Amino acid sequence: ASAEIITGKINLNDIPNPCLSFHTYNIARMAGYPHENELVVEVRTPGGEFKEMRRMVMSQLGDEEGWYRVNVPLHEYAGKKIMVRFTGIGHNMTYTLLDNITIGSIESHDLSARSLSAPDHKLRPGSRFNVKLMVENNGYETASDYTVSLFCNREKVQEKTGAPIASSELTSILFDVEVPPT
Repeated sequence: ASAEIITGKINLNDIPNPCLSFHTYNIARMAGYPHENELVVEVRTPGGEFKEMRRMVMSQLGDEEGWYRVNVPLHEYAGKKIMVRFTGIGHNMTYTLLDNITIGSIESHDLSARSLSAPDHKLRPGSRFNVKLMVENNGYETASDYTVSLFCNREKVQEKTGAPIASSELTSILFDVEVPPT
């Protein structure tokens, strides 16, 4: 089964580097099965044919259940009027969820820290702990050749080179930190 949402005409005249951005929900491993529904994003100019811009399988968005941001660059449609069609194709789940659908300008490179996790309890001097940083690529190009620094009390503790991240993707960076002796 499938279902479609088609927008009205959207004018991209005043949007440099236009990009469609939205969130979709990965119902990760519900009842022991990965979420294999597909979502197809297509664009057309009024009177034209729809062109597939992105096709995704929900389980390939990430390993964890939750909302995932998706960017679809629309450079080839800059200065034009368009219509967007979302098609959800159900394979093993009832729902394909969408939220926060926007069209705006996007930068080629734009990384952000999506979350940071560290122990929330006291640590003993000399002990080790992990700090996990989730980095999201909000730009339309693959991000590479970047470094991430971890600071404690305004002093750099560690620096890591990040792995390449495709547009709209997340990656985790793990820091292994030692609590200084007293």
